This record gives sequence, C-alpha cells and structure tokens, in this order.
Amino acid sequence: PGVVAHALNNRAEIAIALTRTQALSEEDIVNNMRHELTHFFASLLSDGNLTAGFQEGIAQYVEKPTDRTSYDPAVLQLAFDQQRLLSWNQLDSSAEVFRDPQVAYPQSLSIASFLIDRYGFAKFVDFIKANATEPGYRSALEATYGQSADELEAEWRTYLPDYFAGRWQINALYAYDLTRVTQLVDNGAYSDAQSELTDITELLRTTDQVDKLTEAEHLLAEAQQGAAAGALADEARQALLANDYAQTIEKSNAAINSYQGLNYHARIEEIQVYIQRAEAGQDALVQLNQGEQLLSRFRLFEADQQIYDATMILQSLGNQPQADHGQALLAASSRRKSWLAYGLLGIGGLLVIFNVIRRLVFRYKTNPLEMEYTA
Repeated sequence: PGVVAHALNNRAEIAIALTRTQALSEEDIVNNMRHELTHFFASLLSDGNLTAGFQEGIAQYVEKPTDRTSYDPAVLQLAFDQQRLLSWNQLDSSAEVFRDPQVAYPQSLSIASFLIDRYGFAKFVDFIKANATEPGYRSALEATYGQSADELEAEWRTYLPDYFAGRWQINALYAYDLTRVTQLVDNGAYSDAQSELTDITELLRTTDQVDKLTEAEHLLAEAQQGAAAGALADEARQALLANDYAQTIEKSNAAINSYQGLNYHARIEEIQVYIQRAEAGQDALVQLNQGEQLLSRFRLFEADQQIYDATMILQSLGNQPQADHGQALLAASSRRKSWLAYGLLGIGGLLVIFNVIRRLVFRYKTNPLEMEYTA
C-alpha cells in the first residue's frame, strides 16, 4: 500500500497510482515521491546501470525520517542475528531484492547509509555516476572508493553494530553527523577536512539543517586556516632546503601564528627548528662575510677562524654552495700564508746575504792587509 509511484528506468516519466494514495498522509505521499524521483535521477546518472540494491538503498535514504523509521533497523538486526543477510552480489539481482524485501530493503538502506556516513554524500553520487561507464557495480565501487567491493562489504559488516546502536539515525539530508570531520580538524588533518567540508557545506545548503550548516562553515574556516598554515610550513621547509633563510623565517612565523590561532601545537616545535636552522644559517653567512673581509686585509689567522667556523655550520645545514665558497676562501688563505712564508724566507735569505757582505766589507776596511793575505 505504500507504493504509490514507479520510476521507469531510462524513461523521462514517473507513473503514479493515485488510488493508492487515499489512505496515506501527506508526509507519506511526499516521501514516496522522493523515493521514486530518486530512482529516476539515479537511473539517469548511471545510464540505467545502477543495480536494484543500490537503487533501493539511495531511494530510501532520501526519504524524510518518520515515526516508523526505527522499524527497519530492528528488522535488519533480527536478520543479522539469524544470519539471513544477503551478500552484496545477491543485492545485484532484482529478483533477490524483491524476493525478500523485508530484509533486502533495510539492508540496502544500511549499505547506502554506511557509504554516505563513512565517505560522504558527494562520493556516493560519484559512485552512481561511475556505473554509467564501469562494467559493473564492483568496478564502480573500486573506481570511486579505491577499495574492492569485498573490502567495502567487510567494512560494512563491521559497521553494522554501530548502525544498530543508533547510527541509523544519522542522515546527511536530515540529521548530518559532523563528528568525523570535527575529529579531522581536531587532529590537524586540515586538508582532508577542508575537502570533505567543502562538499558537506554545499550539501547542507540544500537542506533545512541551519545549525549544522553554521557549524560546518565554522569547521571549514578552521580547516582552511589549518591547511594554509600547513602550506606555509611546507613552504618554509622548502625555503630552508633552498638556503633561503629570510623566507624560511618569514613563512615559519606566519605558520606558527596560524597554528596558534587554532590552538594546534603539534607542528610548532618542528617549525621552530626551521627558524633556528635559518637563523644559524644567516649568522654563518654574516660570519663568512666577515672572514672574507679579514682575508682581504691579510689578517689571515683571524680570517681562518671565522671562515672555518662559518663553513662548518653551513655544511651542517646542507648549504653546499656557501660551504664550498668557505672552503675556497680557506684555500686562498692557505695560499696567501704560503706566499707570505716564502716571502719571509726570501727576505730572511737576503738579510743573511746582506749581513755577510756587510761584515766582509767592514773587515776589509778595518784590516785590508789581512784580507789581501787571506785572499
């Protein structure tokens, strides 16, 4: 008696049995229209290829919950306890679905609820669309969710106790649960949260869940701020690897400020290390420059100490070009010291020769006869 319409696959029409609506409330009639319209659009999106089980699952999902909504989970739990659940392969067959609708229908709803609850409404729509191009529902599931149908089915069976315990009440269209994305934000998984919340807020804007939309928009703003902070931290790291110390410090401080605004501290210690290394790099470059200036003034031993210390720091930071420059300066200093040593030796030799000549001249002047006799 609840069936008042039937959406004909691949045909742009819906047949309505008006005589069967007389005993129904307006809410039931509207729900049946939601159900059948969903069949129509699911068929349209999947090019008529969405299987009976998933068709009935999503069609029930879009119905607005009523007082009798809790009946289906109770029936499904009984079938679960009695091990009468159908496999997903069986739900692929219309004959199996309609042979035992009291089990197949609530089971189909639980599968749609699981996939939407765990992976989002937009992803489920992608799955429906994938059926238009994939050879079957199994490949459509894998193409959409990145897992095999068997893996998802096992995950669904693990999910069922939570479903029976109350998650059947969660519905993206009427009672969205933001717990999972809230945990993503709290745990600092900002990029994942941002991606999901973008779809969630878009969906919630089409529903009457005003409070949920406000909460989701707030979470999205936090996720965007956190994702931006993460991008800044990554840019700071890249700048450090590129030996751009000023950029490292600037982006690191910006990232820390953003994270502190979110009261998220997990990455701050890591980013502070970037700042410390960048400041050490800046100091080493200053020290290297000072050593080079001392070298140009031939203050070689002072220059060596400055250049050596700076070079060791730059090498430890992975700044090989500047470390090589420091090594080149040390080599230049060594050559200058060699030249200086040779110069001093030459001067010393000249002084010795000069001194010998001077003494000979002096002796000749004071005693020329002795010099002649000696000669």
